[in-house]
Amino acid sequence: METKKNGQILLVLVPHTDIRAELKKYFNSLVKNGLKQVYPFPFITPLAVLDETLEKSELTKIARILREIAVKNIEGKITSRKVSALEFDNKTLFGPELDLNILSGTYSSDKIIKTFSPLVIGTFITNEKKQEKTQGFLSSFDPPHLSFRAAATANMHWQPFLEQGETCYKWQIGKLTWLPKTAKIS
Repeated sequence: METKKNGQILLVLVPHTDIRAELKKYFNSLVKNGLKQVYPFPFITPLAVLDETLEKSELTKIARILREIAVKNIEGKITSRKVSALEFDNKTLFGPELDLNILSGTYSSDKIIKTFSPLVIGTFITNEKKQEKTQGFLSSFDPPHLSFRAAATANMHWQPFLEQGETCYKWQIGKLTWLPKTAKIS
């Protein structure tokens, strides 16, 4: 996965397929109930913007750090709270906020340009100016209460493009590096 014109390379946390399926149901329910002018997001958590892809050893190190942080949560699980918004690529990304207390500088790599906060499992993206209206709409719907151990780190290339005058997005998630099992980090 190489840097492409007008795109970004991201470090992402990819939850297990079961969690992503729950998020897809949540997104479909929102759209069915009237959520408009939003674009689906690949149900992953952006952690950082990179200036180049991370090597397998770097992804493994970050996966280990994330597992160590998750172990401090209830039963070593990553859980979600309320729906939050994150400024992302001059738009607003919405999704359940994760209960991972990641401090600035947690990832030590000179390839990291910026880290994201809060940590949001992206469910959909919308224009910045629609943020208040969207948050008002979302207040009527409870997000899924997520609790999971299985997740992976990966590089992801994110690229906006125009199609028939409308902004669209494409992405490619690289090879997954799974967080180690809790017993393996001791």
